[in-house]
Amino acid sequence: MAGNLPTSLSFRSAAVIVLYGGTLLAVNLGGAGRALTYHEVVFAQPAREMLETGDWIIPRMLGIPDTHKPPLTSWLIALAIQCLGAGEWAVRVPSVLAALAAAVWLGFLAARWFGDHIGCLTGLIHLTMYHVLQFGRLAESDVFLVLFVALALGIFALANIDSPFGRRRQRWLPWAFYLACGLAFMTKSLIGLAFIGSAGGLFAIWQRDWRVWRFLLDPIGLLVLVVCLLAWPLAAYLAYPPFLDDQLRHHFGRFHGYWGEDEPVYCYLYNIPKCGLPWSPLAVWGIVVGWRQGWARGPLGRFALCWVVPGTILLTMSQWRHYHYVAPLMPPFAVLSAVGLWDFVERRHASARPWWRLPLVMNLGLAAGVVLVMSLANVRGRGPILGVIAVAAVACWWIGWLEQRRRMRAQLAALFGLVWLLAAGTFQFVIPHYDLYSQLAGFAERVNRIRPAHVPVHMVDLKEDQLTWYLERPLVRVDEPQKLDTTRDMYLLAPREVIEALEQTGRLQIIERSPVAPRRLESLRVFYARWQPDLQAVPVSLRTP
Repeated sequence: MAGNLPTSLSFRSAAVIVLYGGTLLAVNLGGAGRALTYHEVVFAQPAREMLETGDWIIPRMLGIPDTHKPPLTSWLIALAIQCLGAGEWAVRVPSVLAALAAAVWLGFLAARWFGDHIGCLTGLIHLTMYHVLQFGRLAESDVFLVLFVALALGIFALANIDSPFGRRRQRWLPWAFYLACGLAFMTKSLIGLAFIGSAGGLFAIWQRDWRVWRFLLDPIGLLVLVVCLLAWPLAAYLAYPPFLDDQLRHHFGRFHGYWGEDEPVYCYLYNIPKCGLPWSPLAVWGIVVGWRQGWARGPLGRFALCWVVPGTILLTMSQWRHYHYVAPLMPPFAVLSAVGLWDFVERRHASARPWWRLPLVMNLGLAAGVVLVMSLANVRGRGPILGVIAVAAVACWWIGWLEQRRRMRAQLAALFGLVWLLAAGTFQFVIPHYDLYSQLAGFAERVNRIRPAHVPVHMVDLKEDQLTWYLERPLVRVDEPQKLDTTRDMYLLAPREVIEALEQTGRLQIIERSPVAPRRLESLRVFYARWQPDLQAVPVSLRTP
């Protein structure tokens, strides 16, 4: 990496990261084809109710406490709603800002050890990894957990791993470390602390350096952590004692398989490379480069292992597994990918091999993609997908031509420009074809038009709460169908399984059904109906037309 000496991340590189990521993640952030998902409403609806009720301690969904996750994500979304309104794009803005902050922070860390060029590439690669392109645009807690875990472990690295500038020795670093731990706890509770604690503790044991332990045992820092761990839980328990049972059930229940098993035990062997796409091969090459240069065999390489391996083992031990749970473990792969990319491009420019071979191979791969898209019968948005592939095919030759001209920086700029176009084109033209939640939002709007004004709608045993965001008030939440008051006339929204039971009485009139079933489960298809206890309703077939 000649000519790229360790330094601080330059203002220009930080600006490039923010401008690149901000313009990319903002493409089609809300509006047509971008309705809020079920998981987003889990955070957005409590945020809206916090603003309506003034209760910032207990998250609620239609007035009923929903305390299985801490409230920090809902607090940030509530702030966005207060400042920007309640549109889909507004509630997603905090996630975009968190993704940008994490990218700049990782760029700063990479620059300290590898130089400004690697720092800039690290930030850009982080923003264009699969998991960030997905969750950096959703009003969920995952992107905030990535930020706070990276913030905590980055501070830990600055204070405990030698760089060309030595170690940072500011007195406040342990305090900032434990504050970041507290923010991770307030984002997703114990799992954030588990990622940070397992990484820092294993590194301290491996290094056998008393200075690391002194950092971890800083009394003021520990006091900051205790305050963060007790403040909200104590307030929540005093306001709503069942909160504690809810937390225990959701944390240890997931671990012990209370909700079953989501993915196989070996899933993270392929989920980590999946989350790192399209840069995963370069991360592998970055490991090779680091091994050859020696730093991967030293404290820096050990720290990367401590960041990734214990957390992966912990997630694997849980019975409830999902690919995006590894997102907080991905930042080291962004740095490795940047190192691998820089070395790969340098080697390509120094090589005498024909420049056209790589673009030709890539175009052959894209041609296979075209054949696949054309051969599949159920592909939606085929035209935009083919357009994205055509752009990639042309850009590959342009990038190869820049290599032939030995214009390395221009080639890297063209590469990330291509990634921007591919991702933005997918956001704008492809994803709307696959957004089933927009059809559910349209169903909610039809219900709003046909329902009687000011008459409450009872939402009965809905497994998907996404409709609560789009339905007009008043709404009454009924989680247990057997507690539904069937002695009076009422309108209700309920899944197919509840509707089938109520229809047997002959007192149910089905008015509207959702065009799609949430999560493609027919038992969850939602029906809008009227219950009439004193009338015999005309039976209506539940078969999907």
